[in-house]
Amino acid sequence: MTTTSPKASERRDGPRIDLRLRVRWSASVESGQVSGEAEASDVSPKGLRLESEHKLQSGAALDLIVDVGGEADELVAKGKIMWCRERESPTGRQIYDVGVAFESDWLAKDRGPLGQALARIFAMNDFEPARTFERTPVAMTVAGAGPLAGGTLSMVNLSAGGMQLKSTSSTGDVIRAGLGLDVTITAGSIEHRFSGRVAWVAASEAGDRFGVELSALSEVETTFLEGLRTSGGDEASVALVLHT
Repeated sequence: MTTTSPKASERRDGPRIDLRLRVRWSASVESGQVSGEAEASDVSPKGLRLESEHKLQSGAALDLIVDVGGEADELVAKGKIMWCRERESPTGRQIYDVGVAFESDWLAKDRGPLGQALARIFAMNDFEPARTFERTPVAMTVAGAGPLAGGTLSMVNLSAGGMQLKSTSSTGDVIRAGLGLDVTITAGSIEHRFSGRVAWVAASEAGDRFGVELSALSEVETTFLEGLRTSGGDEASVALVLHT
């Protein structure tokens, strides 16, 4: 079997999911502004593929709205068209497959039910939605208190604004999105206590994962987390307390 390398303009920056969503879009072309509705597939935190009736120019800016029928649950993203390929539909129409790369971090802001669902899907496929902060893989044991006592928790990645944690067993209803928590991190003689919330939860046979967003970080705390992230946190200890 022979394989060929993808063109540079079509290389993906991460795993994509065979997830199909209806989106509304608008883009600038030589003849002016065009818009429409389309099916999006190959969705990832950083891009997707559209099926369009219009030929769209590579490099053009594009606005997207993903929704399920209500303004309160729509997700808005800005992107750039990376490629556009013509093909014939099963009914004989000429249509275009369009590759879109997001220029804005569409899942980094506060999420409604749709955003939460997408975040869980991405997490279950071993990658987290893109965030404003760079994340670094780490392997740090986390001591849980209260309902998490006795369980096996570990931190699997860390940024200056949050972290992802994994449990080797099911957390059941103990961990749920929106739940407040305190995280205490000790590195040598320095200790910081952070407040945050559970941003998303994803269950799998390999163990549950959940994302934590930290809030109201001071410059000193941000610097501390950046240092911990770049060093890998080998000598740090972490304790987690949920607000039940």
